[in-house]
Amino acid sequence: MTQHRQRFESTLLADCEIESMAKVLGRNPTITEMAIYLIVWSADYYYWHLPPGPNGIRASMRRESDAPPLLARNSEVFGEFLNHLDWRDMTVVELTSEDWFLGQTRSFRAGRPISWHPDPSVSLSYQIEDVFYQATKRQRYNQNPRYARTILFHLVGASLDMVSRDSTLSHDSISSVDAVDHDADFVIGDAALHCTESSSEALIRKCGRNLSAGLRPIVITVGPSVIVAEELAKTAGIVDRFDVLDATQFLTRSIHEHGAFVAKNSRDKARSLVHRYNEIIASCETDPSLRIEMADGRSSHS
Repeated sequence: MTQHRQRFESTLLADCEIESMAKVLGRNPTITEMAIYLIVWSADYYYWHLPPGPNGIRASMRRESDAPPLLARNSEVFGEFLNHLDWRDMTVVELTSEDWFLGQTRSFRAGRPISWHPDPSVSLSYQIEDVFYQATKRQRYNQNPRYARTILFHLVGASLDMVSRDSTLSHDSISSVDAVDHDADFVIGDAALHCTESSSEALIRKCGRNLSAGLRPIVITVGPSVIVAEELAKTAGIVDRFDVLDATQFLTRSIHEHGAFVAKNSRDKARSLVHRYNEIIASCETDPSLRIEMADGRSSHS
């Protein structure tokens, strides 16, 4: 536990003093060590998406010499987490409760941006896939059923801004877009683009209306939803009349093409995409956790 204490003390920010925590804990060294242990583990757990052991937190860090990746690689984020805890008002029961710490780390992570890891050792498509993975995972516990769709929608919008010469392309909040029965999420030329993380019969019916209006529907979706959209379109008898594109591949191809298929250029274009995406989020949405930050290290599910 000594190593955890040393790492904990070395990464505290100015307003997170271990002496203050010791006062809350009544200077009980055993309880203080337990609290440090839980702080270290819970930060590690939700930053890196590590599953807890079968017997809870204490069983998950098997050796006291284990160096938590969060503390070793990102002390700034750990400091922010400590500030988020505001442990001066905590009780001894809270500071030694696994459930309380997990609740705190959920709320901390829910407010942080999604991370894009521009790791040159993995493919661009894997980096983008990881962004969608984080969005889907976060949607499960932040009770926003449109969270993943919002990120997909605005990433596609940012990509279209990079490739389209149509200055009339507008961006709105996802709530505004979903509140009105639009022909499509984006209409460029005679193409009607639909962004969804979950294909449905209602979407296919909308594509049918696009065709009747002389538009060419294009569905941009993720993972298994590609197959679902194709099967629904087959049932509706229009599977051969519009395109269904995987969102990861759509964004990957766009970045590579605009980077002239040169690795460095593609990395720069990826950063430009994220920059434009964040501009759209800032102007259209109110949830700061929808932002994407370029982060060091490997992706969270590698």
